[in-house]
Amino acid sequence: MGYVLGKMEENAAIPNGHITSISVLRSFRKQGLAQTLLRHAHTAMVHTFGAQFVMLHVREGNRAARSLYEDLLGFRLSEVEEGYYADGENGLSLRLDVSPDGNVVFPVAAGERVPEFDKKDSAEDESQKRLQAWKDAHGHAGKKKTETPAPAAEKKAEGGQKQEQGGAKNKKKKKGGKK
Repeated sequence: MGYVLGKMEENAAIPNGHITSISVLRSFRKQGLAQTLLRHAHTAMVHTFGAQFVMLHVREGNRAARSLYEDLLGFRLSEVEEGYYADGENGLSLRLDVSPDGNVVFPVAAGERVPEFDKKDSAEDESQKRLQAWKDAHGHAGKKKTETPAPAAEKKAEGGQKQEQGGAKNKKKKKGGKK
């Protein structure tokens, strides 16, 4: 579905995190998944490692990503890095600070539902629903097994017999194989 890759900057005078990469499958875009991933990553960096801010880079011309970072998440322009990308495009260094009281604060639009980070179950339920919807849409509904698995002891015994038989055959081949 998607991932976010982040790290804490080493040997920094002020503890801070850096979002290295984020990606969401096309079929899962426009559902708020990237926003949720980034919010969780930022929150984890702050609460687990004491980050005072989180940085990321974005292409100057990537309007969709900039809208996500700046408009929805509240990142602010820190620096323009000319020729940052291999093709010569400028990179924008964006920064999201922690509030003075140490809380993670994200802008919330009128009527927007804010994910509840403390309720793991609701997030996992939502993830499971989205995964099932994707499976249904792509024909991966999963097949139920009707046969009952053999007890482990029987499987082990059968496997041992097959191995012994196979081993004996292999020994015969090796002896007679070379002249």
